[in-house]
Amino acid sequence: MKYFAFLLVASMIVIGCSDQGDSPQQPGNSLQVTGFSVIPHYGTDSVWVELTWSATPSAESYMIHRGYGHEIPNEMLARVTALSYTDLQLDPAAMYGYQIIAERGQDVGESEVKYMAPRDTLHYSSVEAVLNNSCVACHSGGSPLGGWSVSGLSAAVTNQSLNSYRGSSNNLVVKPFEPLTSNLYLRVIHTNQSLRMPQGSPQLPNSEVNLIRNWISQGALE
Repeated sequence: MKYFAFLLVASMIVIGCSDQGDSPQQPGNSLQVTGFSVIPHYGTDSVWVELTWSATPSAESYMIHRGYGHEIPNEMLARVTALSYTDLQLDPAAMYGYQIIAERGQDVGESEVKYMAPRDTLHYSSVEAVLNNSCVACHSGGSPLGGWSVSGLSAAVTNQSLNSYRGSSNNLVVKPFEPLTSNLYLRVIHTNQSLRMPQGSPQLPNSEVNLIRNWISQGALE
């Protein structure tokens, strides 16, 4: 019995040492960006934002990332060593998200994502002319192209039922706050000309594409 107990204890010690060797403890990542502030400036002719943050001990540089609406900020604007950055010439109707990433060799640490509200609030009436001029020819009548119509989209906006208004592909035509999952926006920016809307016509100008994106990013308001 004593011999059996000795073997049991010995086996437990061996197993414990083996587990510890297979899963060494990693030192914690000390990089963390704190004190991050987003300060918007709304001018008559322009909109810009000032970003500031506290120094991260031992950080070698900081990357500034930006996103549109509620998208993950994955557009890298700059890499700096200062503790501030100014993003100029912004779209007054766009909502932007920012994140600061501290770097030290291969180690990185992120700030929380903070947003800048748009200066101009967009409503359905803001995009209605674009839809009527460029979409209604195909998206109307009893059998509209793609299974959705401009009038149906308008009714979904009014009835606040956009989260259930889908086309024949079963994709949401417009998902509030999320242009990158809204079929309307994805089709007007499609790189394949045969799939891009409006079909058989030149691509919408950037101003109209941005208008649709910003309207959706703001929540596709009535």
